[in-house]
Amino acid sequence: MPLTYTVIVEISNKVSDINAITSYLHQNDRILSVTPYSSYVLDKLGFEYDTFESIINVEQFNNDVINRYDYLEQVENKYSTGYLNLIFSDIIHYITLDEFVEVLSNNINERTRYIGDEGRSTGLMPRIDEFIKFNSSKFLERDNKYYLLNKIAHQRKRVTLKNIEKIFNKDYLSYRCDNYNLRNVFKSYRVETERCHDLSREVELFTPSSAFFSEGIRSKAYECLMNVLKTYRIKDEHFKPFTFLSGNALYNRYLQYKENDIPKVFYQHGSYLHQSLMLKYAEIQVADVNLVYNEFTRKMFEKLGAKDVRVVGSNVYNVNIKKKK
Repeated sequence: MPLTYTVIVEISNKVSDINAITSYLHQNDRILSVTPYSSYVLDKLGFEYDTFESIINVEQFNNDVINRYDYLEQVENKYSTGYLNLIFSDIIHYITLDEFVEVLSNNINERTRYIGDEGRSTGLMPRIDEFIKFNSSKFLERDNKYYLLNKIAHQRKRVTLKNIEKIFNKDYLSYRCDNYNLRNVFKSYRVETERCHDLSREVELFTPSSAFFSEGIRSKAYECLMNVLKTYRIKDEHFKPFTFLSGNALYNRYLQYKENDIPKVFYQHGSYLHQSLMLKYAEIQVADVNLVYNEFTRKMFEKLGAKDVRVVGSNVYNVNIKKKK
């Protein structure tokens, strides 16, 4: 029989006053923390709590999520659209969220309260109170001053003559990482994009008319995905390679290249010692050609189903590691 928690705490941003949470908690509350920062706040104030990992079998939860990823691939193969893997990284946010919400729903009741923060994102990572009906919801004030000062400090470190030049360099903004060193080669090819596929028809396969998501997740997943997949024309005159496929602008450019028979070239942009599921769907399966740094990466890409892999090295990441004195 699962435990019933009286409070779910989901604080993701630094808050102005952590003590403010004490006015929302009662002495006999059974608290479940679902974010690392929530646990930090509760530890600082001396509250006892459980974490999400403590109420699940982590291995089983991971397997359940992966099985649904596999099912998504089966949907793709069944309908042979050739497009679902393109938006895989967006879809799986909701696959994981769906499993997460199901576990929480089994550990609360109609009296359970929710505590979050005002700065919680409502994009592809929405708050769980949007999917679970709690008895009440309270939000702590985000520490906006902290984030502003942090942003200013970060920008000051980047203000060098070289970086200022890059800001006004159109090529640098268009050709990132090692692509910049090959920009003259890429710019020598002109592209014409007349046709563009509308990904919304793929979204219809698993939302909201199907049972791919649970009822509580379905409408929100559909709404957010459709917003991400708005189609617009990319007016590029020169060929541009890709690095990691994510976000509306890149999706649209990729679709226009695909529909107009323009090769999709992906240039490696970082270390891949830790293999990610996202790598397979956002950089390998979607590529016609992968340009990589070394033989290690080539073998890994080929194992994951890459069509054509070329080892070309790197200028950006070919630097010596400096030891701190």
